[in-house]
Amino acid sequence: MNEIVILKNNEVFTDSLIIAHGTGYEHHTVTRKIRNYLNDFKELGNLDTVSKYTGGNPIKLYLYK
Repeated sequence: MNEIVILKNNEVFTDSLIIAHGTGYEHHTVTRKIRNYLNDFKELGNLDTVSKYTGGNPIKLYLYK
């Protein structure tokens, strides 16, 4: 399994695309699970949404710090 968290400027973070790549799941599967358990994720920390362009249409990422 690949790393599913990143250390940047002494902060640990991840996003839904990193989790998808690290676990081998499709991104839409990971984002669906996040939406299903959104309140639980928010209790654990700061969860934001961002748009990222990957060469085509923008995708919605969930960013977790």
